[in-house]
Amino acid sequence: MAAMGRADANFLWGVFQRVDKDRSGVISDVELQQALSNGTWTPFNPATVRSIISMFDRENKGGVNFNEFTGVWKYVSDWQNVFRTYDRDNSGMIDKHELKQALTGFGNSFVVILIMYHNHLGLSAWFLPPTSGRFRILGGR
Repeated sequence: MAAMGRADANFLWGVFQRVDKDRSGVISDVELQQALSNGTWTPFNPATVRSIISMFDRENKGGVNFNEFTGVWKYVSDWQNVFRTYDRDNSGMIDKHELKQALTGFGNSFVVILIMYHNHLGLSAWFLPPTSGRFRILGGR
């Protein structure tokens, strides 16, 4: 958080307080799911939200405190920016041509590529190791 400016810290503290509905000082997966928007007015898949929490929950408490939340915020924002970069027609979806451009743009320098998509079942995340030709679905139904 040291690199974060004071205005950014104040803004994120306000966001954190609005998301932390029970005022516990820790945002749970349920609270985070209610706060996240995937652009279609449908909730994120609960397994995806739990996965995001687990990446930042350093104390295994089942949620994120404010310092950990700043990492969650950056992670989600970074992926939104990547998505917007490759959603060239601003449809809110990555079609097969945009996906091909994205994967080509990532090249072999990425060890793992994360693709999030939304369908009628909820948000799913795929981890794709580019050299293996295999993938596993995390948060899919």
